[in-house]
Formats: sequence, C-alpha cells, structure tokens
Amino acid sequence: ITILGSGNDVDIPVYGNGVEQRHCYIQNNKGSFMVFSLSPLTAVDGVNVTAPTRLTQGCILGLGHSNYFRFNHPVEARLIKSSLPDPKASLLPPTFYQGW
Repeated sequence: ITILGSGNDVDIPVYGNGVEQRHCYIQNNKGSFMVFSLSPLTAVDGVNVTAPTRLTQGCILGLGHSNYFRFNHPVEARLIKSSLPDPKASLLPPTFYQGW
C-alpha cells in the first residue's frame, strides 16, 4: 500500500489546494494497481473516484484542485508497444515513389 497526501506520514507527499493529509492510497495486487480515495477530490481521467478504481497505463490521477499525475505501468506499456506496428516500416508499397 502506498499512501499519497500532504501529511507527514505518507509515502508520496503531495501538496496543494484541496489535498488532504491522507488523500488516497494505491494498492498493488499481483500487478493490478487500484486507487482508493480518502477524499472527495480524487479523480482518474477526470472522473471522481467513489469506489476502488483500477489504474491503467497512461491514465491521469488527479489529487485536489491542481495536481495531476500520469500513471506508468511498465508491463502494460510494453504490451501496448509490442502490439503497435514497427515505426520503421512503411505502410506505402515499394512502388509508390517510382517515377518521382
């Protein structure tokens, strides 16, 4: 469990308007990360967290009125990257540029 907030006893200190001393916590359960809100000003991708919410690669965690963090999940990021086409490969046929 990782606790976020403005208090002295948190794992990740976050300060700003609307940030509670113990604002929320993140729990890792076998690689699945869930955020649990302890404050009404916790959001994931702009939606208030009212129940435990899964954090996915690239989602935005909002705390208070002006703190936003992009969640990075290395395993999910690798899976997404491996499913994309090779950026060095051309989608155009080899004959496209002939005659230019």
